[in-house]
Amino acid sequence: MLHLALMRVVSAALLAQHPSPSAAPAGPTPPAQVLVSAPFHGVWIDDEPARDGRLWCRGDRYKMSFGADGAAFVPLFSSRTPQHYPLTFHLAGAAAATPERRGDGYVFHRDGIEERWDLRPDGAEQSFVLQRRPVGDALVIEVGTVLPFTGGDSQGLHFRAEGWGEVVYGNAFAIEANGDRRPLPTTFVDGAIRIDVPADARYPLLVDPFVTTIGVASNEAFDNRNPDVAYDAGSDRWCVVMEERVSILDTDIKVRRFDGAGTLLDTDYFESSGTVADQPAVAAAGTRASVGTFCAAWREASLDIVVRRIGATQSSPQNVRRIFNGSVILQSFGLRPDIAGSPQGDYLLVYSTDATTLLPTIRFDRITASSGAGSLGLPNVIGIGCLTPSVANAMAPD
Repeated sequence: MLHLALMRVVSAALLAQHPSPSAAPAGPTPPAQVLVSAPFHGVWIDDEPARDGRLWCRGDRYKMSFGADGAAFVPLFSSRTPQHYPLTFHLAGAAAATPERRGDGYVFHRDGIEERWDLRPDGAEQSFVLQRRPVGDALVIEVGTVLPFTGGDSQGLHFRAEGWGEVVYGNAFAIEANGDRRPLPTTFVDGAIRIDVPADARYPLLVDPFVTTIGVASNEAFDNRNPDVAYDAGSDRWCVVMEERVSILDTDIKVRRFDGAGTLLDTDYFESSGTVADQPAVAAAGTRASVGTFCAAWREASLDIVVRRIGATQSSPQNVRRIFNGSVILQSFGLRPDIAGSPQGDYLLVYSTDATTLLPTIRFDRITASSGAGSLGLPNVIGIGCLTPSVANAMAPD
């Protein structure tokens, strides 16, 4: 009898774990997982100058920066590379010129020569529009780089980082006013690229080389770390920020927005220069009745605390605000920012500061919606000897 009773108990337990097909249906199917850290594809151009004063851009496997002294191409070989291997380009004999935005790229206007950079996901197209014959019948482009030149072939000029990949500066072509196209001798001698222009060329003339990155691990995803997420009910959108390490000495702040169903809408970069940007945090501010904003905070160059906003439905981030400048304030540095939003569109930023001669403190700043994007209230010190601040969203009008 005891054996029969035990069998009935076991049978009942098994039935509870394995319901029959006629049992009540399960709950709704959860949404599919979203690969938030998928590699970026496209062209990202930031119109806000970085800490170094240069204008930075991103492609799939390269960065570029533009300043009065010319352009710099930074190949992104791997997140494990010990450093960056930039190539700087400056037209020999040309005076400094301010880069001007032109579509997906920049242009330098010089006397009789227009230097254009058109950015594509796979590389950057450099072109020169010549109104007259150049001096010496050649364009000479001074190149600064630690990469050794390893020769030229039918693809172009090769600059190689052994074990990581190479940058290829493509052979130039001349496109004349009537559309005729012909290759131009493109060589590298004594630290400069020389593009010879034939004496019988007809002007205006377009000279058109292409610069690209060839990586050894061409399908390797960059190293994405330390994500944070916020939700805006007014637009039904999520915002995710994360660190994207592109080399040992360079980390960017990547931001991605998703709709309520988890569909990726866009990818932007709050910070994309050649420095380390880390410890990101993000919050949303606004009400269910109106579209709100997102505001992210991060640490930059291991010193500063920086914030930047983006509207929940805007196309690009707003201006950068440096909240705490560690290189100025008593040689101290900022750490561990956290941020929260309110229904009125305001934000509260908290962070800690540390220094070799002062005790660590926790500071907070109010970022108000009524005084313009990123405008600040007075900083306040709220703790001595504290290192790890945190703040929560305001959930009611007060």
